[in-house]
Amino acid sequence: MRRRILCLDDDEALSSLPQSTYFSAEERRLVLEGAEVRTFQPGETIFTSRDGGVTHLVRSGLAKLVSDKRPAFFSGATIDFYYPGEFIFDGAAGDRYVAAVAIAKDTSSYVITNNAMGRAVREASSLREKFTLNLYAEIERSRLRLVSQLDLSVRGRLCAFLLELLQNPVLPRLAADTVVIPCDKMELAAYLCTANTVLSRAFRDLEAADLLKRVGRSKVKILDLNGLRDQAGHLAPAD
Repeated sequence: MRRRILCLDDDEALSSLPQSTYFSAEERRLVLEGAEVRTFQPGETIFTSRDGGVTHLVRSGLAKLVSDKRPAFFSGATIDFYYPGEFIFDGAAGDRYVAAVAIAKDTSSYVITNNAMGRAVREASSLREKFTLNLYAEIERSRLRLVSQLDLSVRGRLCAFLLELLQNPVLPRLAADTVVIPCDKMELAAYLCTANTVLSRAFRDLEAADLLKRVGRSKVKILDLNGLRDQAGHLAPAD
């Protein structure tokens, strides 16, 4: 899926990325001037779409966006995950009622008011372009998720999700070929719009094909990257 433009104070993480995919140090300074830092514990609400008037930039930890306007089976399910350096915009999920909720311990965010955001954009025209690109990235991510839910098998959706984790430059790594899934299996099943039993079968099938190996409850070692990419393009119905 199309990656959001990062606003991150980590030269090492950003060094391998094109400059157009992240905010420069000066742009970041302008955006965060006067921003308030808040810290949240797992399960604590960061904001709801009814709050309005602010944008959050994830500073540390991990957040998720959830909705209460889904079929009953998926009520409260995760719409998307947000990692350090990513903005959570008001209205990120369209006109659905949503809430951003902390997942990791000591998740923190910069709280940026609309007035502060407007001032920063007026001072640096490049910010307008990057915020616009970020908005397009959100729209594209939503479109691709809808397409994947309709067209891809559950194995394909799972592989696409694992590839996104593997390619994220800001996530902690135990090893270059190992990813940490940021949620429990039931939440991941809802995120991939499937049932827990079907997700378990998808994992078993991928392990049987020697594409990956589960290490504990949350870690996955990628054994065949090209095979995983092939599976990420597999169409439904195969499950």
